Amino acid sequence: MLNNPNFLQANWNAPANIKTIITTRIGGNSTGQFDSLNLALHVSDNPEIVIKNRNLLKKYLPSEPFWLNQTHNNYVINLDNVESNSNLIFDASITSVRNKVCAILTADCLPILLTNKKGTFVAAIHAGWRGLLNNIIENTINMLKPDSTILAYIGPSICEKHFEVGNDVFNKFTNISPKNLNYFKEKTSVNKEIKYYCNLIEIAKDLLLNAGLDSKNIWVSNECTYCNNDLFYSYRKNNVTGRIASLIWLE
Repeated sequence: MLNNPNFLQANWNAPANIKTIITTRIGGNSTGQFDSLNLALHVSDNPEIVIKNRNLLKKYLPSEPFWLNQTHNNYVINLDNVESNSNLIFDASITSVRNKVCAILTADCLPILLTNKKGTFVAAIHAGWRGLLNNIIENTINMLKPDSTILAYIGPSICEKHFEVGNDVFNKFTNISPKNLNYFKEKTSVNKEIKYYCNLIEIAKDLLLNAGLDSKNIWVSNECTYCNNDLFYSYRKNNVTGRIASLIWLE
C-alpha cells in the first residue's frame, strides 16, 4: 500500500488487517475556498476537479469508496451485497467484505470508525448533532450486534469551544437525558440571548458506552477542524468549504 504524507491514520489498537485513511485538505487540485483536496461533490466545487481529487485518493485504496449521500439522517447501509455506488442516502455504512471501503465526508461533524478486536467488520459513521440526537450511533452498532469487543475511533472534528448552539439544540439533548447537561456550557452573548458551547465528542462517547462499548476501546483524535483550518475543512469557520474523508476497510 502506498503512503501519502498528507494523510492521517486512526490512532487506535485495531487489528493489523484493519486499514484506515483520514485525508486532510492538503495535496489536491481544488482552489479558493475548497483548497485543495476537497472530496465532496455537493459543496459547489467544480465536479471535474473533485473527481480528480477522488482519483488521487483511489491510488491509496483497494477499491472505489462507497460515497454516501449524507443528509444528517440515522440510516445505516450494509455494503456486503451492494455493488452500485449511486443514490446511497445513508449516514453510516458497515461491511464484513474484504477491500470494500466505507467512507464518510466531514467538515466539523464527527467521523466515527468502528471495528472489533477480531477485525471481522468495519463501519464508518457521519455524526453531527442531528445524527447523534437521532440515534445514528445506536442504529449502526445494533446492525453489528453489540458487544464489548467493538473498537471506536472518533476522528478530527470541531471542539467544544468553537461549537456554539442555541436553546433549541440544548433542549433537544437535555430533554432526552439529563446527563447531557454535562456536555453544555452556557455562554451569554452581547444581545443577552443564551447560547451554549456543546461538546459533541463527549456526547458521542457517552452514546458509544450506552451501546455496549468499553471505555478502554474508545479513542479520540483530539484534532479540532476549526482550530486547525490549515489542515482541515471547517463549515463553522468558513461556511462554504470542502470536506475531508475518513475511510476504513478490511484488508
